[in-house]
Amino acid sequence: MENAGEPDGVYANCVEVGQNQIEFVLGFGRRFTGERPRPCHTRIILNPSIAQELLTLLGTAMDRHKRDRVRQGRGERRAPRGAECFER
Repeated sequence: MENAGEPDGVYANCVEVGQNQIEFVLGFGRRFTGERPRPCHTRIILNPSIAQELLTLLGTAMDRHKRDRVRQGRGERRAPRGAECFER
């Protein structure tokens, strides 16, 4: 069922990446110590150009995250940044 508002957020602490000649497949799941591994709960399939855009966005977000952690270490507080969406 589709939600008219914000998309549902589902926690994932592991990701599997696969690819073939025409697409990349990202499988997200949850794994906890002492529990049997479970299958992925979410699978996202991307074409190569969107996968490249995702890689770029993740790199940018990681750079900001590292910068923000340094600022927070000096006592500055910042609100979390919103999710970024990309379109082609």
